[in-house]
Amino acid sequence: MDSFPSDSDGLIRRRLVVAGFGDDDGLARAVRDGSLIRVRRGSYTSVDTDPDALGRLQILAAAGDAIIEKAVSHHSAAALHGLDTLDDDSPPRGVHFSVRRANGGDTRTRLLHPTRWDPDEVVMIDDVLTTSIARTAVDIARQGSWMSALVVFDSALRLGVTKDDLRSVIQRSRGRTGVGAARAALPYADGRAESVAESLSRGLIISFHDIPTPTLQHVIRDGDGRELFRLDFLWDKDRVVGECDGRRKFEQHLRPGESVADRHWHAKERDEALMDLGLFPVHWGWRELMNPEKYHHRLVRAFDRAHRRFAA
Repeated sequence: MDSFPSDSDGLIRRRLVVAGFGDDDGLARAVRDGSLIRVRRGSYTSVDTDPDALGRLQILAAAGDAIIEKAVSHHSAAALHGLDTLDDDSPPRGVHFSVRRANGGDTRTRLLHPTRWDPDEVVMIDDVLTTSIARTAVDIARQGSWMSALVVFDSALRLGVTKDDLRSVIQRSRGRTGVGAARAALPYADGRAESVAESLSRGLIISFHDIPTPTLQHVIRDGDGRELFRLDFLWDKDRVVGECDGRRKFEQHLRPGESVADRHWHAKERDEALMDLGLFPVHWGWRELMNPEKYHHRLVRAFDRAHRRFAA
């Protein structure tokens, strides 16, 4: 089996192979026999590469193409930063770059956004110029809906960006397409939302004019100050607790020896304990979030049941 040098990103670059071996016949053989994967033209990686890492490698491979004054941006920058988005537009659909001017290169798998940026709106990631978290979030917010702007802003706040950081980028984006959507979503952004599903849940609640605004991540403690429960959503006045349950909530981070069935049983016991405290739990997941009418009906019904239960 041929052995090929890789760069600091973990990519096998054709130019390095040619420089070291004089030809690239070995690369073609390795692709044919299945030991190498072609990430994009001129860049390869081992077939054993973690599938979750391939998207990142595609971005880094594209960053080596011949464009002058470019920065990885938009959804591609979000992937490098670990920034959550509602509408995932990650590779292989295309690698996004903000560019001041282009100089050739393959544009078939590259999405170029002619623009300008200030020095504090770019950072280096793996030796690749990339738009900052705040600039990336605002760029994505300008391209999507109010809801997608809320999701990406919540995620940016979770990563340590402040509302002032986001507001500053928005102000510098005056005149650009979609800046109004970004400006409208920012006041509602809240880094306490712990996932895309929780952000979407809250965004829909805001649109339901008959559902009050909940408190996020409320902690219930015992008499000694120890945490008993952390609630995704709490409507204290109405005594309703909202829990956004995705599949991952029950399948990830299981304790040693704990099964998914155990996790469901513990959730049932938790609901009973909350009801003993005079709270009424209501659960929803992606199925309801993808059907806002059904989600709204579930909330309304929960409020009605809570009022009847605790008024008795």
